[in-house]
Amino acid sequence: MAGLISLQAILQAAVSAVLAVAEPEFCQGNTLELDQPHPQPGSLRLSRHQTTVSYIYRLPYSHPNVPQPSQVQGFLDRWHDPQIILAEPWQALIRTHTPGQALPSGQILLYLDAAALGGWLWLLTQTKAANPPSITHPLPLTFPQQSALLAERLQLSPLTLLQYTHARCYQLASRGAELVVGANPVGTHELREPPSSLWLSQLATTTDKGHAAFRALIKLVDQMAVPLSSDRPQLEKSLNQSFVAGYQLCEAVDDWLKEVTVEAASTVATTALLHGVEQGLGYLLKVWLQCVAPYSL
Repeated sequence: MAGLISLQAILQAAVSAVLAVAEPEFCQGNTLELDQPHPQPGSLRLSRHQTTVSYIYRLPYSHPNVPQPSQVQGFLDRWHDPQIILAEPWQALIRTHTPGQALPSGQILLYLDAAALGGWLWLLTQTKAANPPSITHPLPLTFPQQSALLAERLQLSPLTLLQYTHARCYQLASRGAELVVGANPVGTHELREPPSSLWLSQLATTTDKGHAAFRALIKLVDQMAVPLSSDRPQLEKSLNQSFVAGYQLCEAVDDWLKEVTVEAASTVATTALLHGVEQGLGYLLKVWLQCVAPYSL
């Protein structure tokens, strides 16, 4: 099963590396609290903007005597410091193509450009998970939202919509798979060094609806990268959140595909995103929801 490389985790690793060099004290309490209702000190979260991909980062303020703007600027000054070596070339590539900007709230906006998005999508679709988590739970698969308009319009259950979208994207991506694999300058099994930034930037969609689908995929993968709790209420909450994120991805993909022409369907960007959606929904269905992920309609 394809590995799920969380974009949030990649950025978190880059942030932690910068903090460790710039201000070691910042690393105290610099944890990722995804299941908290509000960002905690040192938190990193996907922004709410629906047609762009960016993250909001809040520094772990460990220096009460240092003005907040100075801490933010100190971080930004080191964010692209080439002397800060990251563990993986992919982390370095994505950091290089993710500008940082100070916000009036004292937080930092990390905005991913086309090469960063393409790099993450390529990594997601070309790597394998060594040991996908084995999740066994007795929880019923009940869609937590009262309304599921797309599923109702297609006369499907929310779960069946996930399966339908998985099969649809798999079949569409299969038609153009050679475009992505054949154009890769390093081959499909050599991932130690990323392809060129120019080539990776071609994998990012350029329309608002395409960005919305891309963002929904990132949100789902980030959600499924959260370690599951052994506590039943918390486990149920995590499963419900992933179910909803998967359904929202189906909505975004359905809306996006309405604008994809026959010519556009055979482009590298379209094929790569379709493949990424198929991977994300397949992981959700097989591992989290413990259901079949069909490959034909």
